Amino acid sequence: PYNQATNQARGDAIDIGINSIRWKDLYLSGNLKPDAGKGIDFAATGDGDATDTSELLDDYEEGTWTAVVAGVDGGTRTMGSNNKAYYTKVGRSVTVTGTLHVNGSETLSGFVKITGIPYASDNASNHRSAGSVSANQLFNTGASGTRLGIGIDPGNAFIFVLKVNDSTPNYAHIVNADVGANHNLYGFTLTYNA
Repeated sequence: PYNQATNQARGDAIDIGINSIRWKDLYLSGNLKPDAGKGIDFAATGDGDATDTSELLDDYEEGTWTAVVAGVDGGTRTMGSNNKAYYTKVGRSVTVTGTLHVNGSETLSGFVKITGIPYASDNASNHRSAGSVSANQLFNTGASGTRLGIGIDPGNAFIFVLKVNDSTPNYAHIVNADVGANHNLYGFTLTYNA
């Protein structure tokens, strides 16, 4: 915008409408580009029964990431050509999806993790997120009745992989001996807060 009195351009000075007198619809042929930390404010909408901490939608992003099966104490497996992973971030919420394809049989130290996620999990104490998996040929879960589970702990930049027995109930981390070579995990998804 231009200030005729000073013959200067000026920014961050003019609103479109005011609180009680508003414009109706906004039609654009280009993009809406708010400054960093700004976004769409939903404060005027009704709230649920929980305690909200923000009503500002201030981020959206989507893309790909490179998923790698690794050991928490060292080592990575060579990934194959069918390895695909995508993500979408809306506000603080990040959803990662993909298919894992492991070609190699390199040794992994410690429990097994999936690295490469685009954002670390938030560091809120005791706040964990769990995901779901589809057809699994890659990880050996052992005894009948034990299923594969994935999740993320606070502050982590990786996904952990578990053997979960719901009837016991109990769980154990997947380790090197449980990971096949030239096998796939056909589909996983996990949503967490960054």
